[in-house]
Amino acid sequence: MRVHVGVHRVTSTALVTVLLLLSARAPETDAPLPPDAPVRNWRVPVLHTTGLMLVMRGSLSVLYPRDFDPTRVKENLRHLRDSYSHPPEFRAHAPAFEWDGDPWVLNTVGHGLFGSEVYLRTRQCGHGVLPSLLTAAIASTLWEYGVEAWHKRPSAQDLVWTPLAGALLGEGRFRLHHWLATSGGEPPGGARTVLMFVVDPLGEAERRALDTDC
Repeated sequence: MRVHVGVHRVTSTALVTVLLLLSARAPETDAPLPPDAPVRNWRVPVLHTTGLMLVMRGSLSVLYPRDFDPTRVKENLRHLRDSYSHPPEFRAHAPAFEWDGDPWVLNTVGHGLFGSEVYLRTRQCGHGVLPSLLTAAIASTLWEYGVEAWHKRPSAQDLVWTPLAGALLGEGRFRLHHWLATSGGEPPGGARTVLMFVVDPLGEAERRALDTDC
């Protein structure tokens, strides 16, 4: 119980600290969007995040069919009860970034990229740093308690790392994409278009294939 209390205190302190730092830097980081970008569009980030989580959930069943089998109803219900009746998973004596039992690459790179996708799409659709961070945090919580909770206990590490790493990586991607889209004062062509796809592949694909606003 002391370990869980300590985890919650560290988690809360980390979130508050980062929020204060980002808030203090908000005027700098809220760079203007490209001229054709809408202001405060929520439809695209919500649909983008929903689609992303559906693909992630389907991939888990393919990669880990035994652990993420939706047909094991009784077992899944037992996991769900356990997820909501116990604190998030945190193995204090495990190796760094493996505190929930998952490989560190999945925890650091995988969850960081997930958080950055949610953060970046929100930023690209006209929202500032703090709303984008909050959106990534909400998406992480929905994933842990709404998707994975049927198969395993939520991860304290993922609940914190996903939005924080996602905000740092996502803000970098946002700034780079914005620079590529606006540098030179002319519409991007050739090499810049390719680089924009590299920085934001899903967003660029959605804009062209689905004619999304941002």
